[in-house]
Parts: sequence; C-alpha cells; structure tokens
Amino acid sequence: EAAAALAEATEEALLSAEDARAEVQGREAEARAVRSEAEGEASALRAEVAALAKLVEREAQAGHQVLDRLTVEPGLEKALGAALADDLRAPEVAGDRRSGWVVLPAYGDPQPLPTGIAPLSDHVQAPGVLARRMQQIGLVDREAGPHLQAALQPGQRLVSRDGDLWRWDGFRAGAEDAPSAAALRLQQLNRLTRLKRDLEEVAARAEGASQAHAQLQARLADLARADQMARDARRAADTRVAEAGRMAARAEADKSIAGGKLDAARLSVARYDEDAQEARERLDEAMVAADDLPDLDQARAAVEAAKTVVEAARITMLSRRSGHDELRREGEARVRRRQE
Repeated sequence: EAAAALAEATEEALLSAEDARAEVQGREAEARAVRSEAEGEASALRAEVAALAKLVEREAQAGHQVLDRLTVEPGLEKALGAALADDLRAPEVAGDRRSGWVVLPAYGDPQPLPTGIAPLSDHVQAPGVLARRMQQIGLVDREAGPHLQAALQPGQRLVSRDGDLWRWDGFRAGAEDAPSAAALRLQQLNRLTRLKRDLEEVAARAEGASQAHAQLQARLADLARADQMARDARRAADTRVAEAGRMAARAEADKSIAGGKLDAARLSVARYDEDAQEARERLDEAMVAADDLPDLDQARAAVEAAKTVVEAARITMLSRRSGHDELRREGEARVRRRQE
C-alpha cells in the first residue's frame, strides 16, 4: 500500500512537471519568435542606417556646406529646401573668399513679415550666418500663399510644408517641381536621425527579448531536469510496487507452507498425546499388577521399567510439542512479515 501511494504521488508530480514544461515551452517559442523578429528589425535598421550614413558622409565630404549645420523639424524639409534651395550647399566663408556665406551684423530695425505669418526660423536651428535670411521666410498654408504674396517686403518669401514658394518679387514655384537637392539632403539627415532613434529602441527591445528568451531557456532547462527526475522517481516507484508484489506473493507462499507444517505438527502432537495416555494407562495397570505381585523387587523392577517407558514417551511428547511451538512461532512470524 505504501509503494502504491508513492507511485500515485510520483505520477501526479510527473504530470505536473510535464504540464509546467509544456507551458514554458510555449512561452519560450513565443519569446524566440519575438527575439527573432526584433533582431531582424534591428538588423534591417542597422543596414539602412549604415547605408544612409555612408551617403550622408560622402555628400558632407564635398565641402563645409551650411546645410550640415542645420536642424529642421521633421516634415519641414521641403519648406526649408524651397526657401533656400541650393544656397544651403554653400559653405560659410571668411576673409577674401568670394563664394559662400559670410557673417553680417543683424539689422537694427528688421522689417517684419506680414501680420499673421509665422517665421520659418521658429522650426529651424540654423547657424548665425543665416540669421538675416531666416528672418525673412514665412511658413503658411498652401491655400494662403497666393493671397499673402503681394504683402511681402523686399527679400521676403513664403513657403508651405509641401515645398511651395512665393517670393516678394512675384516669383512662385509649386511643390510639384522636383524637390531641391537641399531638401533631399535635409530629409536624409532627418531620416538618419529618426532611424538611429528607432534603432536604439529596437535594439533595446531586441536586448530585452533576448534576455527574456534566455531566462525562459534556463527555466525550460530546469523544468526538463525536473521532468527527468520525476520520470526517474516514477520508474523507481514502479519498481518498488513490483518488488512489494513479489514479496507479498512469497509471503503468501510461505504462509501456505507454514500452515501445512502447522497442521502436520498438530496431528503429531495429537498422536503422541494418545501414546502418552496409553503409556499412563499401562503404568497404572503395571502399578496395580505390582501390588498383586508377591515379589516386591520384581514389582519394583516392573514399575521402574514402566516409568522408563512413560518418561521416554513424555520426553518424546515434549520434543514434539517444542517442534510444534517452533512451527507455530515460525508461521506467526511469516504472517507478520507478510503483513508488513
């Protein structure tokens, strides 16, 4: 019974270990998929960042253009490109160089943009060399540009987010024209910045997914060991149950043999009890006969002979009874062992 209870307990432990292992295996597969997806996304972003960075770096090596010193809000690259066009590709110069941007003092009383027009400079971080130019550029909706163009002062211009341009001198250009190289360059720079930020996020997510996957792998390995231990315990319990069954069978066989010996001993005791009773009767008869004998010595000799016979019978009876008791004790011991 103890072995069967142990086998049942180990079976329950094995089922529990298998359920836990299956659950963690599912979670590990999901974590592996998430990790693979995050790592694939990170690899794609790294490749795109590397290619775009190489392109930006190659263009930057062409000269020290002010374009590379600008930062514009995402979505306004076309507006800035339309406002300054290829002028952004010129470098900042000093001394006698004639081609490029030079620093000029700010206007003492700069002319304002028409009322209600927001300056593009609010959305752009530009070097000081572009201060005069940036103050005279307004950012408007595409529908409002044609109506506001007539109110522009000399040097002023309006741009839309889509890249439409309206100048003070009457020139206008639609966003449908090919974007300027400066606008493309600004878009590349902003995209590179955005990709680097995205790459950091994806790399962090991939790292987190990798750590979570590694933890689940370690947990799965622990559960696999626990599952194997449960299986070993189940096999050991089955072995104990089988051994207990064999011992019970042997005990039952021993009980049968001992019962047979006990019955035989009882028959022997009964037979020797009869012999002893017969010997007593013969002794009594002998003693009676001895009283009738005239020769006392002969009578005494007969009595002694009868006593000897009785004593031998009594010793035989005691020996048989001792054997009977020994068989009974052995049978009781076998019964106790079988019960244990």
